[in-house]
Amino acid sequence: MLHGCPGSRYLRHIGGIYERHQVRGITYDLPGYGLSTRRPGHRVVDAAEDVALIADQLGIDEFAVLGISAGGPRALAVAARLPERVTRCVTELCPAEYAASDLDFFAGMPEAEVAEWERSAAHDADWLAEHDFRDLVAWLNEPDPVPELSGELHDMLLQAFREGIAYGPGGFVDDLISLSVPWGFTLGEVKAPTKVMAGTEDEGIPRQHTEWLVAGIPDAEPVWSPGGHIANHTAAEERLIAWLAGTPS
Repeated sequence: MLHGCPGSRYLRHIGGIYERHQVRGITYDLPGYGLSTRRPGHRVVDAAEDVALIADQLGIDEFAVLGISAGGPRALAVAARLPERVTRCVTELCPAEYAASDLDFFAGMPEAEVAEWERSAAHDADWLAEHDFRDLVAWLNEPDPVPELSGELHDMLLQAFREGIAYGPGGFVDDLISLSVPWGFTLGEVKAPTKVMAGTEDEGIPRQHTEWLVAGIPDAEPVWSPGGHIANHTAAEERLIAWLAGTPS
């Protein structure tokens, strides 16, 4: 499972989902987040190499892959570049490719989100560190940054976010920039059956992003879950985990 921006190895599905469906969930810190070494200039497609190395170390030949938010394009990269190993693929709340020529990327997106993407595309690392990262830290230092969530889900998400940025802005900045350049593969390379989950009220990932992904992946199906980008999507997620595992949902 590949986490989003920001995020860390602590991002996971809660409530016993893995146990119920007999799934072994494997997470890791993407470059520059948490305890992972920074890798300036990395591309989305490079995640496939990292996942292959991890799977090799764990002695796993075949596996399903899932990416959340900014981890979504990376999950697709893994499926595209490791077709003989990836059985099924899921993305949750996944953006489209910024460089796509056949997509109105910004339609319906809030101005603050547009500005962040444009700064990322300009490779303005200093601005992203001094403004976006600073704002992110301030938000996570609020008494309750995610009041729309509660309980285990609330605590897990904050743990994942805070661990991801605990050692500085490098991973966050590199991540934003990597998402604003070509991914390094095409959607047509994704041969594994794929489900693309999106939030019905997610302004940061407008509907046309999901439609673009589904149209481009040869064997893809959209899954709509009520709520925005940060919301309780547990019900939809459990069905997706069951599908990845091939167990009754």
